[in-house]
Amino acid sequence: MNQLTSASSAAIAGDDEKKKKQIELSQTKTLNLLMASQYPLDGGQVGPSAMAIAEKVSLLQGILTGEDYLKATKKFMEDSNFPYEYKDFTTETIGGKQMDLMQITMDAGNGNTITQEYYSTIIEGYAFNFIFTYVDEQTKAEIDNIKKSVQFK
Repeated sequence: MNQLTSASSAAIAGDDEKKKKQIELSQTKTLNLLMASQYPLDGGQVGPSAMAIAEKVSLLQGILTGEDYLKATKKFMEDSNFPYEYKDFTTETIGGKQMDLMQITMDAGNGNTITQEYYSTIIEGYAFNFIFTYVDEQTKAEIDNIKKSVQFK
């Protein structure tokens, strides 16, 4: 997970030193809790995947809700000029917790679309997040089964 995060961070920051510093600070406050993927991350195939991460947040950042966290994430992504399409924020209950949802899509080429669902809620000073990725209705159904199995204790 750390290798994936580092590679993604380098791609996002590019030569922008300010973004590099922002990413480095964020990584020091981030706990990578879980990553599961149908295919190896370096195998060239995109399939369903699930991630759980938590990031320490403070009132000084103005992040009081999952939606606040997702809005900050969206702004960062937009500033990075990635070719994402964003849907309106919504809420959904996962494991009995109401979570804010940001859904993005991107063209994967060959007429395929990759969808990512970013869920966030604030738990004890951390933005707790799930990131689910799927590529079609079959892999979406697999992700839906994962979401149904989540339990908070």
